[in-house]
Amino acid sequence: INSPHTKFDAMRIAVEGCAHGELETIYNTITHLEQAKNIKIDLLLICGDFQAVRNEDDLLVMACPMKYRHMRNFYKYYSGELVAPVLTIFIGGNHESSQYLLELFHGGWVAPNIYFLGFANVLNFGGLRIGGLSGIYKSHHYRFGHYETPPFDGDQQRSIYHIRDFEVSQLLQMKTRLDVFLTHDWPKDIVFHGNERKLFRFKAFLEEEVRDHSLGSPPARELLDKLKPRYFFAAHLHVKFPALVVHENSCQTRFLALGKCIPKRDFLQIVEFPELESGSHIKLCYDPEWLSIVKKTYRYLLVNKNRMELRISECFREQEFSASEDDLKSISVLFDDDFTIPENFKTTVKPFDPSSKRAGRQTNYQQNLQTFEYLKKLGLEDKFCKKFSSQNFSSAAASASSSSVSDPNEIDIDDDDDDSKGDDGHWADSIMTPHSNSSSSFVTPSSSSSKSSRAPLSLPAPLPSPSQADSIANSATTPLRKALFLPPPVSLPGETDTLASSTTTTPTLKRKALFLPPPKFTPTPPKKLKSDSETMIQ
Repeated sequence: INSPHTKFDAMRIAVEGCAHGELETIYNTITHLEQAKNIKIDLLLICGDFQAVRNEDDLLVMACPMKYRHMRNFYKYYSGELVAPVLTIFIGGNHESSQYLLELFHGGWVAPNIYFLGFANVLNFGGLRIGGLSGIYKSHHYRFGHYETPPFDGDQQRSIYHIRDFEVSQLLQMKTRLDVFLTHDWPKDIVFHGNERKLFRFKAFLEEEVRDHSLGSPPARELLDKLKPRYFFAAHLHVKFPALVVHENSCQTRFLALGKCIPKRDFLQIVEFPELESGSHIKLCYDPEWLSIVKKTYRYLLVNKNRMELRISECFREQEFSASEDDLKSISVLFDDDFTIPENFKTTVKPFDPSSKRAGRQTNYQQNLQTFEYLKKLGLEDKFCKKFSSQNFSSAAASASSSSVSDPNEIDIDDDDDDSKGDDGHWADSIMTPHSNSSSSFVTPSSSSSKSSRAPLSLPAPLPSPSQADSIANSATTPLRKALFLPPPVSLPGETDTLASSTTTTPTLKRKALFLPPPKFTPTPPKKLKSDSETMIQ
């Protein structure tokens, strides 16, 4: 790394895009960089899809298609078999085992030296203020409370990682500028602040969403514009994309999205903060301003499907819950002026045993001691524990939980159509400075490009044979209307949603029927055709 700071004096953090459970690979990459370049990395930030899977039960409820549900290696760090070589902070994405993360709603240690930021939070690490928001945006769940109840059904496995207005409103109360902010999905319209043509070369299918302004999260954009952090990191789309946002007051936010942890991807970025001290003595701490906001707004946290009252929402938008000087003094008294996060991790379930053949099962909510102690310090009650303890959990898990979980916002975990080349074409050899007057600099591991390849398409089921089509048409109530069976979701002029008559004698065919108007002439028996396509034309 061609940096003037070659000693262990300046703070350096590593930022990872989507982890997808590849912790060992990520840590091995960091260790290699430290040894090869004679640097020390103080902190690792992961922008979602962490996959904190402790055992078979967590794997069962992980939100992703069945073919991607693998144990990976987090359980080794959870059990103590392995220890993270660098302090790690992560947010949640849309491929998580959310039942475990729900126990740590306000943040907490998921394993020694690995900290979940929570559904929303702000922390302090040696003077570096780090904020984050877990999950992705979905409009139809945005105004709801956190109604999900373990054991989750198929819908709740998805809705639980959809961000809520409450957490966004809390973050909007922050008045002092943050150094780093993390989200999983990208802020809305961020593409227009970077090299969009280069992005489309790697992800051509994104161009339509960019042009109609549907790509990205509106709440994430609101946070970007309001908080104006120095750095804004994201993941989700599995491609590297830098951008520079210049705000009204001329301050700047450097945005960077990163890919996932697989070969030939730009998945890791090193950022230097020369003004901050490096060292193993630095501890992770709570942020007093954020603690004050949590305490003042906690009564409005909903754990049901109700929506936040409009008057309360307006109060949030007017920053009526921001921290005052008196609020900060009160928080200091509660914490005895010591905001160091206690290292109080304890296992709460039995970790995965590779020699065991036990099948996963749905489990109920379990209160985590870390959450209990955090809320107790603030003088607050655990709303989730109260809610779940008053409900009957004797019912069996919904069958949907063991099936494939699909989501229209889902990014194919195994996509490999964007093998991208780093900005300099070399692996971890250069420094990238987005702006010349910066006090910090990017250092990027990159790789040479490879030939793009597309994942195979899923083709529709074959059309019925001519004899099947004739049989179906002849059995309809109106004998002159032939049913032309097309694979959904094709839409043609004149198409209706009218279903075939109940007298149809072929119930095994579940395709929608496209009914054409009856001909004005007496039909004659059709001639024998040579192919199915000609039958369709007739």
